[in-house]
Amino acid sequence: MTSYRTEGSTLWGREPALILAVVQAAIALAVGFGLNLTAEQVSLITALVAAVIGVLIRRQVWSPASVQEIADDPWHP
Repeated sequence: MTSYRTEGSTLWGREPALILAVVQAAIALAVGFGLNLTAEQVSLITALVAAVIGVLIRRQVWSPASVQEIADDPWHP
């Protein structure tokens, strides 16, 4: 039976969505306390953070088996 690596869906031990939500909350808090950012700037910051997180998570995801090996595995759903 082939073993598939499933870890790698976390970044620094946290879910990537949680990290992005914390960044968005920090931006909202900063804007609420007077930081002068436009909606476009907030969107750009959020998009950049999401892109960086995506790249970091992508580096952690891999398969030890080829697509053909996975397809031929009778135990794989």
